[in-house]
Amino acid sequence: MNTRNFLMAFAALAAAMLIGGAIAFAAFNAGTSRTAGTAAERGPTAARSATTSAPRPTVTVTKHKTEYKTVRPTIRATPPRHGGVYSEDELFLDLIAQSGITAPDDWAIEAGRATCGKSYSYAHKYLTDGGLYSHHVQIFLDEWIAAHQGC
Repeated sequence: MNTRNFLMAFAALAAAMLIGGAIAFAAFNAGTSRTAGTAAERGPTAARSATTSAPRPTVTVTKHKTEYKTVRPTIRATPPRHGGVYSEDELFLDLIAQSGITAPDDWAIEAGRATCGKSYSYAHKYLTDGGLYSHHVQIFLDEWIAAHQGC
């Protein structure tokens, strides 16, 4: 008999909570539907302003002013111009292209000359300021030395 009384009390409590939750849910929804209904009657702009008060962010797209000619992505199938042998600079440009480094040809050659024989910290700053990724700096320097047999 004791268990039966406990189950009856539990069922009564659960029913009361369920009914109270339903009443609270209905009251909450009734309040928001009136606001949405009156805002919807005034038009789409009014409905938007009734639900959001913060201004929409603006998106700005910035384009680069200068487009650069990039390094050739693969080694050329035809022999280079200097007697069937690559010039040192052409070989360098092809080596960095194979390594995944994309840079304007003129800048890459200028940067190779400017950083060859300098300290790594100087070369790193020069090359990353020029737009090279940090993880490409050592590859760039190694390919310059390989193509030019040193500095």
